[in-house]
Amino acid sequence: FEEIQTEAHRWQIVKVDSNRVIQGYVEDTQVDFKLLGYTMGTDPLFSNTPLDVTPDTEDEWTLADVSAFVDADADGVILFIVSTQDGDRVYGVREVGSSFSTTNRNLDNRSSTMYLVGIDANDQFEVYHEDFDDTKFYLVGQTKGSVVYYSNDLSVSDPATGSFQELDADTYTVPAVANGLILRVVSASNDRISGLRHGDSTDAWTPDIGGGTHIQAAIGINDDNVWDEYIENSEVDVSIAAYTRTVAN
Repeated sequence: FEEIQTEAHRWQIVKVDSNRVIQGYVEDTQVDFKLLGYTMGTDPLFSNTPLDVTPDTEDEWTLADVSAFVDADADGVILFIVSTQDGDRVYGVREVGSSFSTTNRNLDNRSSTMYLVGIDANDQFEVYHEDFDDTKFYLVGQTKGSVVYYSNDLSVSDPATGSFQELDADTYTVPAVANGLILRVVSASNDRISGLRHGDSTDAWTPDIGGGTHIQAAIGINDDNVWDEYIENSEVDVSIAAYTRTVAN
């Protein structure tokens, strides 16, 4: 019964099997899947079955402990976050020690989203949710160097509105070894168009970000460290949560 809001978009990283196959379910062909990239080797390392790591504590920032589920060299996790009931639910995810404190951004009712977050030496990160039964956090994978996390996201200056604009990761001191970005996208109060694409892409796909919601998105950057961004107006706010890089496996 999970939904995606009309004309909205979501990102997710999912494990393939030995035949490079995944499974999907849609109620109508208006739901469209696009392949944006793929991972190689054993980093990230994926779970066959997502593991529920939802903390019991509600309405305050609390630790989520994944030490029982990740390897000793893990430095971050990939989450699948689900709203299980009718009604929008606020949530937040952050690294231990982060100053990020926003707790009024939603997950649309009965929807889901991806989130990547760094873990500390105790294999912990922090979560905020308003209802243990209505919002679930599932562990789908762990990273071991292929994703470099910022404890405090790097705010990206708004580009010109109404068309795709080039943005340079060098401006935000993202190193040259980076080959992609994990972005956090927020719409303040209304549904707003927001598009993100690889710096060499000509894709013109521009669905909405739901009003009052936030999601993460994974995109590639080109050899000049450039990606393209489209925002409808300044209600859409984008920040860099992490970057990806190639590591030896």
